[in-house]
Amino acid sequence: MLVQNRMIKNPETISPDEFLASGLVKMHKGGFRRLPVIKDAKLIGIITDRDLREHAGLLERTKISSAMTKDLMTVTPRATLEQAAKLMLSHKISVFL
Repeated sequence: MLVQNRMIKNPETISPDEFLASGLVKMHKGGFRRLPVIKDAKLIGIITDRDLREHAGLLERTKISSAMTKDLMTVTPRATLEQAAKLMLSHKISVFL
């Protein structure tokens, strides 16, 4: 099976200029633990619930760009789920939703 058959086509995203508090609200409202960071229609990072916990007490003052992961591991929509899973396992990327 291909990644494109399982991926969310229009995920909730966040801007690097927003604050972590906005990310927390979006995550809680949507019931997820990660947000893609988008600038000029391009993926530039990811912010996770772990990033938010690491900045507890500073969510209202810290921008997403300061806490996001920038060096992303990605696959194309035409990659197989097996290829994506192997990449995630080899780089210790969480598979929990």
